[in-house]
Amino acid sequence: MLARELRAYRDEVTVSTKAGNQVAPHPYGSGSSRRHLFAEIDRSLTRLGLDHVDVFYSHRHDPATPLDETAEALADIVRQGKARYIGLSNYAPNALHTIAEMLAELGTPVALVQPRYSLLDRAIERPGDLLDLSDRHRFGIVVYSPLAQGLLTDKYLAGEIPEDARAGRSEFLGTDFLTEEYRESARALASVAASIGSTTPQLALRWILRKHAVTSVLLGVSKPEQLDVNLASAQLPELSAELLARLDELYSDTRKD
Repeated sequence: MLARELRAYRDEVTVSTKAGNQVAPHPYGSGSSRRHLFAEIDRSLTRLGLDHVDVFYSHRHDPATPLDETAEALADIVRQGKARYIGLSNYAPNALHTIAEMLAELGTPVALVQPRYSLLDRAIERPGDLLDLSDRHRFGIVVYSPLAQGLLTDKYLAGEIPEDARAGRSEFLGTDFLTEEYRESARALASVAASIGSTTPQLALRWILRKHAVTSVLLGVSKPEQLDVNLASAQLPELSAELLARLDELYSDTRKD
C-alpha cells in the first residue's frame, strides 16, 4: 500500500511503528534496550520500504533497562533521521514522567503517549496520571481500545456472543464480562446514545474526544461500514454537562478513586 497507492501522498500520511514486545525468543528479542530499539526501527523501515517513520514508540517500560539508556537511544533514533518524533506507550506515570524529562533535556521531547482509555477504563484521569502529565509535558494522547474490545457497542445486548465477536477468541477478552450488570449498563448507554441521535460506539468515542489532550483515537474495525460509522463520532456536537453526568453515573468517575 505504501509503495503503490500511497506513495504519492507520503507527506500527507503519518506512519508509526513501535518496539518493546517480544518478537524473538532470545534475550535481545524484546524490551527497551538500545540494542533492541535500534534493531526494531531498522527492521521496520526495511519492511515498510521507507527511510523514516513519523512516530517511533517505545511500546513498554522495560525495568531491566535503565531509563536513561532508553531515552538516549530514542533521541539518537530521531537525530539519525530514522524517526521524526518519539512516542511512549504502557509506561506507568512515574516512569513516564522521568523519561519525559530525560527526553526533553536531550532535545527530543515526547510528542505522543498511547494509553488505553474508555468509559470502562478511566485510569488516566486519576490525579498525577496521564492527563495531568500531558499538561505538564505537553504531549498528545493517542487512545487505544476506545471501545473496550467491543464492550462499548451494542454487540452483546442480547446476552449472546455473535459469531464474529472478539469475546472468547481474543487473549484480551474472555466471556466472563457477560453479566446482567454489564447488560444493564450497556442498555442504558444505548438509550443515552439514542437520545442524541447517535450509536453507542459513536457516543463512547465522542466522550473520549471531549478531552483537549486527545490527539487521535485508534479504531479497530472488521468491516468498512464500521469505520464510516465510527468516524462520524467526530461530527457529534459537544456533550452537555447533564449528559456527561449521566455517563459518570453509569461508568464511575475514577478521578474520585
